[in-house]
Amino acid sequence: FLILIFFEIFLTLANIVVFTFQGTTQSAMFQLMQVVNPLVRIPLTVAIVIFGGGAVELAWTYAIGTLTMMVLGLILLRRIKFHFVTPTLIRSYLDFSLPLIIMSIVVVLGANIDKVVIGIALGDLSVGSFSTAQVFLAMVATIGVAVATLTFPDFSKLFTEGRFEEIRSKSWFGERYITMLTLPITLVVMLFPGPFLTALFGPDVISAADALRI
Repeated sequence: FLILIFFEIFLTLANIVVFTFQGTTQSAMFQLMQVVNPLVRIPLTVAIVIFGGGAVELAWTYAIGTLTMMVLGLILLRRIKFHFVTPTLIRSYLDFSLPLIIMSIVVVLGANIDKVVIGIALGDLSVGSFSTAQVFLAMVATIGVAVATLTFPDFSKLFTEGRFEEIRSKSWFGERYITMLTLPITLVVMLFPGPFLTALFGPDVISAADALRI
């Protein structure tokens, strides 16, 4: 439980830096912050699987990943000479953020209510099958998310300058290449979900085929 608290603290502080870079349209630093966590966490997770370990060690990988993300963010903020707000504004931030905190709690509950319902109705194995399909599809969706994250700040600037035709042409260009990358994967997943999952993760996850197709 203490490890999860550390994880949430590190993640919250790291997200402050992430949203700062996003708000200042520094897309390269924003993407770097997003990448460093899995780059640290995944090798540690693989090492735990190979050499043996339990849930506690796995939880530590998440805490270490977010800690690295937070430290990198603070270093990047220092390099760009970012100045934090004065303490007198903290109360105003708290008053502003209270509705956002409540909304965030509701969003987290809404994002996980499907797993809770599946677990109650069908059991833990069904939750695992559903989560496997969900995580894989989220990985595919990151292609579009990455393009959107890099292009939207530029689109905002073009919009303020009234260059709507340039926004339209660049949007079509990005959508065309996103479709070229994701459409073959989508067709394979819809037509052959069982063999696809077996080839990637082994026969133990074949039960996730129906969830992946849907």
